[in-house]
Amino acid sequence: MKNRHQLCGLLNRTTLFCKGNPLKADALALIKKFLSYATPQEHLKAIDDFFIAALKDGYHWQHGSAANALFYSEQLELLLEVAYLIYIKSKKYPLKKRVVANLPVKELPVLLSAKEYQNPLLVIQQFFAPHSLLHWKQLLYTCTHEVLSNCSVADEVDAAEVLGWCNELKRLVGAVNSIATTEDRY
Repeated sequence: MKNRHQLCGLLNRTTLFCKGNPLKADALALIKKFLSYATPQEHLKAIDDFFIAALKDGYHWQHGSAANALFYSEQLELLLEVAYLIYIKSKKYPLKKRVVANLPVKELPVLLSAKEYQNPLLVIQQFFAPHSLLHWKQLLYTCTHEVLSNCSVADEVDAAEVLGWCNELKRLVGAVNSIATTEDRY
C-alpha cells in the first residue's frame, strides 16, 4: 500500500487533470491534453530549446518570461506521467498496428523506427526500463532549475546524459502522438 501512495504522490500533474486516484486516470485523455498545447513538431522544437537553455551558463530561455519555461517544464512532467501510466498499465492500452507507409505529413518528423511507430509501447518500455519515474522527474526538476537560473545543468549532471535524455523525450512525444493518432482512427 505504501508504494501505491508514493506513486500517487509522483503523479502530481495527472492529479491536476483527474478527480480521485491518479492511477485511474485515462492516459489517452491526458495525451490529448498534452498534444492540445502544441503540435508534436512544436513540442520537438520546444524540448530542444528547453534543454539548450538548461545546458548554457546564464539565463537563455528565449520564449517569453521564466513563467513560460516553468509552464513548459510542467508539460514535460505531464508527458512523463502519461507515458508512465501507459507503462504500468500497458494491458489497458492495447494498440492496433499502424501502417507506416500511410504516415500523414502532419506527423513528420518522426524519431521512431517503423517498428516503434507501429508499436509505440516499445519506446515507452525502453524509456522506463533503466530508470524509475522518480529518477526522470528529478532530472527534469534539475534541468528546470537550471533553465530558470544563471547556471548550467552540466555543472550537476553529465551533459551527454542530458542530451541523450532530450532525445528520449522527443521519442516519447513521437510515441504518445502515435498512440493518440492510432486511437483517433479506430
